[in-house]
Amino acid sequence: MSRRRFTSLRRAVAALAAATLAVTAVGCSSSNPEGEPSASQEERTITIGYSARAPFVLPALLAESGMDQFAGRGLKFKGQLVSAPDALPLLATGKLDVFMGPVSAGIFNAIGSGSKLQIVAPGGTSSNPSNWYISKAALKGKEYSIDAWRGEKVYTSTGAGSYVMISLAHILEPAGMTPKDLQFAQIPPDDVGPALTSGAIFAGIPASIKVRQQLLKDGDVIEGPSAVWPQGISPGFLFFGKSLLEDEPALAQKVLDGFADLYANYLQDGYQTDKDKAAVIAKVLDYQPDTLPTLVKEVYPADLSFPDGWAKNAESVWRTLSNVLSYDGSIADKVVATDLIRKALQKG
Repeated sequence: MSRRRFTSLRRAVAALAAATLAVTAVGCSSSNPEGEPSASQEERTITIGYSARAPFVLPALLAESGMDQFAGRGLKFKGQLVSAPDALPLLATGKLDVFMGPVSAGIFNAIGSGSKLQIVAPGGTSSNPSNWYISKAALKGKEYSIDAWRGEKVYTSTGAGSYVMISLAHILEPAGMTPKDLQFAQIPPDDVGPALTSGAIFAGIPASIKVRQQLLKDGDVIEGPSAVWPQGISPGFLFFGKSLLEDEPALAQKVLDGFADLYANYLQDGYQTDKDKAAVIAKVLDYQPDTLPTLVKEVYPADLSFPDGWAKNAESVWRTLSNVLSYDGSIADKVVATDLIRKALQKG
């Protein structure tokens, strides 16, 4: 073979090899050799509602902001303000995936009727408990006492089925009263402050710590007893609805894994004063970073644990009120998604 023909053949073979390599490389870059979906296919948008833009729903606000605990799992959250009563049918019908806000008898009734709805994480605990605020205008110059509650109008977010009934039962018991001895005003959270100032309600719990501090500063209210039972827990709980629990249980586990990670590795003692964390938290709450130690008190349980007997106690209090619970027997052991929580903790 002549040198010229050999050189031409060598060039042809080299060109063919290069072309084959290029095709192979393109093929590898356009598909995942492990058979896993691409990053863009993995990302899922989760709808999340919260009852107020306040510290007691901080985990929900952080999830919405795109924290690594969720983004790293291919999760993106779309948030919205929604009241607790409005959230219930949305969760039950799959139109809302996650909600963080107060638990109520309505949640128990939904579970009792067979709706796929459960609590998957508690709120935070605080050494600075959420208290009732008593209207000075409603006191009409009288000294505050437990007896002063009798017959008065009290704010709740969800009527007689509100979780604050449990704290009220404990407050009123020494005076021989029950929540039946009160009237209840179901008004928007933003209206609680003005209603306390005017005396339209006797007692209420403003959602914002800023509003509470301003009411105290203006002399419109006095700080009353704890508004939650057991004392120190947050009124905000994390709920999953039908779309996760029933339709996509694997996705439900992934979402809860993210929250378990957030609780255990981000929202423990001192997060309010950590410079990097404080900047993120201040942004989602629209607070100044240096105010966080005063305004944000909750610490979130790394083991996602709930106070002993809280569900049974809530159920027993609501049973004393007419037309609050619509089911027979007890569903206290079905309210919390214990299996999901157990699996999330095992992964942690």
